[in-house]
Amino acid sequence: MNFNLSKSDLIRLNKLLETNEMNYNIGEMYQYYYHNLARKITQKDINAQMKLNNLSEEEAYFFLLMSLLEIDISDNESLELAKSYCLSGIKKLNIKEYINNPYLKNIKFDKNKLKNIRIEYDEYLPYEGFPSDDLVVDEDNYFQEKYQLGYFTSKFSFQSITHNNITWMSIIPNEIETMKDAIEIVKGNVLVYGLGLGYFPYMVSLKNDVTKITIIEKDPNIISLFKKVILPQFKNQNKIAIIQEDAFNYERTSKDQYDYAFVDLHHGDFDGIKIYTRFKKLELRSPNYIYWLEQTLINVIRRNLITIIYEQVNNISCNYNDAKDFNDKLINALYKQIKNKTFSSYQEIHNLLKEESIKTLIKEIETI
Repeated sequence: MNFNLSKSDLIRLNKLLETNEMNYNIGEMYQYYYHNLARKITQKDINAQMKLNNLSEEEAYFFLLMSLLEIDISDNESLELAKSYCLSGIKKLNIKEYINNPYLKNIKFDKNKLKNIRIEYDEYLPYEGFPSDDLVVDEDNYFQEKYQLGYFTSKFSFQSITHNNITWMSIIPNEIETMKDAIEIVKGNVLVYGLGLGYFPYMVSLKNDVTKITIIEKDPNIISLFKKVILPQFKNQNKIAIIQEDAFNYERTSKDQYDYAFVDLHHGDFDGIKIYTRFKKLELRSPNYIYWLEQTLINVIRRNLITIIYEQVNNISCNYNDAKDFNDKLINALYKQIKNKTFSSYQEIHNLLKEESIKTLIKEIETI
């Protein structure tokens, strides 16, 4: 890998590397908050902050969050940096939108029909922060990452379903928000990989422009539960067809074609990257694939690409054949694909890191 960059392009590259490091730090900060401090902000705190500093509620939440995380915003430069990363992502959510969600209103779980299934109850307290949507990335600002933090002003209760002591799925605001765009986009004959509690199929089945929904699920217990407890509550259950099959096997061997395919086989980025990279190399059943949490998955790959660029531009010796885990394998595969590239401008680096470029790159790398 060669870099023939001007002084101005080197400055821009360093800004990219600094932003990437800040992205990591902000991500770790939010994870610490969600796991340890999410219930520390109260209405009393919010009201006091609003009155004292003449702030909106979301601005007050921002300052309280920074204080909790011991972020020094005493000078204007630090304050503006913190605002650029965090403030726009903090949103007061309308609890009525979720209480009145069609799935949450109409799908009920009968405990008597749930074998090996346990219903657990949890709640978000007033002003408790939680991840409310997929990651937002500003491509024009050195790929700055902005996490979406939502909160309610009153208590929000929700159910989660546990199967054999493993949380199977819970219909929480994050699930609803991160599937909203996909639900709006799909139409015609739709293929769904992964059944879960049937939230996506249910919402899509309500659309007049969706004619059929085929669900691929390999677990017979999940299918049995769905058919017995959930599907009978679907208003348009005649649109639903379920095939018991491994997703990758179906993708490779089926001859069926669909207008849209929605892939929801993962629980998050920790297990989603492997599934995502495998599926991107196939994509045989439809001209239109949508992946749950795709922005976050793409961003994990982008971070790895930036790591490789950092190592190469600084002549850091790395063994790109040694791999201790899947992420190492991913880095090695990405490196092999771009190792012979010559970057003559920062714009060429920027183009490599754009969403569409990464999607193409994933299709071209060696199977991991």
